Amino acid sequence: MTAIVAANSGSAIDIAADAACYTSDGVVVAFASKIVQIERMVVVVSGTVHAWPAIEAALRAANARTIDDLIVKQAKVFTAFDAYLAEKDVAATPCNVLIGGWSAAARRMILTLRVNHDRHGAPAGTFMALEQFCTGPAPLAGSFSVEAALASIEAQRATPAPVFERDGEDGAAVTNVGGWVDHARLVAGRRLTIERIHTWEDDRVGQPLAA
Repeated sequence: MTAIVAANSGSAIDIAADAACYTSDGVVVAFASKIVQIERMVVVVSGTVHAWPAIEAALRAANARTIDDLIVKQAKVFTAFDAYLAEKDVAATPCNVLIGGWSAAARRMILTLRVNHDRHGAPAGTFMALEQFCTGPAPLAGSFSVEAALASIEAQRATPAPVFERDGEDGAAVTNVGGWVDHARLVAGRRLTIERIHTWEDDRVGQPLAA
């Protein structure tokens, strides 16, 4: 599952995420930049590789171009998202969908999370706004900084975790964070910026990741 550390200060959203894509036994099949801009929102997903095209297709089909659109249309968006995953036979794979953007209604940045599982203590299908999010054991202790985000992601890399199978059950516990870390920052009225802030030079496609 993608390692994600995110924070919303109200005026800016910061997200850091790793780049590894791997099989259920932890062998790397590709590295990819996982934080993307869709319309006026920043989007990152952890779960199955099918989740990225699924959320882009669902947002565009619902004409959800801003975070305010998403809040109004979230039921339609995630019904389509879930249906796309079902077509790919990965509907049971736990997915975190993190989407943020400027809200004209609230006059601040809003960061949202939608889960299709109950592993964060919320029921499957929950859609919520939040100020911080972390996929691993070392959440931010305060405001976002590159150093703190990297430390959290390094802690996730050092903690073997199960790779989720198609049926949603836990697979073997493996190192599943690697490749590189991107830091995305979205500020009101500006384009999304993405900077590569760390690379694990020894990570290779076709090999398992090493903590």
